[in-house]
Amino acid sequence: MFDAVSSLIQDDDLSIMNLESVLSDVAAPVVSEAHMAYTAWAQKFKEAGIDLVNIANTHVYGCGEEGYADTLNSLHEAAVPYVENRDMTLFVSKSGLLIGIYASDGGAGSNIKRSISTMKEAGADLIIACLSWNNGTTDLYMSNEYLSAHYAVDCGADIVLGHNGVGVHYFETYNNSLIIYGLGEYAGGYDISESAAALQLTLERGAEGLYISETACIPVKPGNSVTPPEALPIGSTEYNKVIFTLHSSPRQPEEIIQPDADIADSEEYAEETTIDDNSDAAEEIAAGDVITSNNTEEVENGH
Repeated sequence: MFDAVSSLIQDDDLSIMNLESVLSDVAAPVVSEAHMAYTAWAQKFKEAGIDLVNIANTHVYGCGEEGYADTLNSLHEAAVPYVENRDMTLFVSKSGLLIGIYASDGGAGSNIKRSISTMKEAGADLIIACLSWNNGTTDLYMSNEYLSAHYAVDCGADIVLGHNGVGVHYFETYNNSLIIYGLGEYAGGYDISESAAALQLTLERGAEGLYISETACIPVKPGNSVTPPEALPIGSTEYNKVIFTLHSSPRQPEEIIQPDADIADSEEYAEETTIDDNSDAAEEIAAGDVITSNNTEEVENGH
């Protein structure tokens, strides 16, 4: 399933995958279009080189609480770290970088500002915000995705990785941070994307901190339960369309509406987020370890 992009994910520092499927062998669907896969896929993620899975989306609840619990258990047993909705995780990369990952379903969550601040105080070298747009449209900018992504950067995110918009969408540089609005659906039971992409970012440390020095992209024809994803031929019409889309200029929304994430400053909605961590935590634990999140208070390998 991951052969098309193995050259990017096998030996890199951190590979993040967005999982919009229930992993369960027994749970029954509670919605009409439940995205489901066997629990054995968790081990396949691990073997393919996936280092962390984002599960902040509505589809992981397609089989109710039982299916969600099975998903978490299967990832845990395969030692695949994950980050849940309105949650955060600190991950130590193979090169020793302390990377903070925040995830939210439906755009920037109400606790994003406090969560990013907490991760920065814990010594994070890089902050990634994984945001599920949750609108299922081909035009992200008829709603608040553009503003939510900008808000995440204003809160301190270095990279915003958007999910759940149909198809591949473009990059944007905003306040020296990179916003990736969407890379499409790599594989799934519902073939709704014409194309997808796997993206690799190379970071270097300069006088002012980390910066992106190089990008590599593999445009892909999405797979499904029968046909695995395939890398698009270089120079083909589909390949060129993906590359062109990624480098197009984003359109600004016609009406400026403050995203829901602005309630982060409200005591009524702000969630307490803490990280049990020492300032030199990155030196004390091994690469691939996860330093707590909102839902755990221990330092453990694989969440």
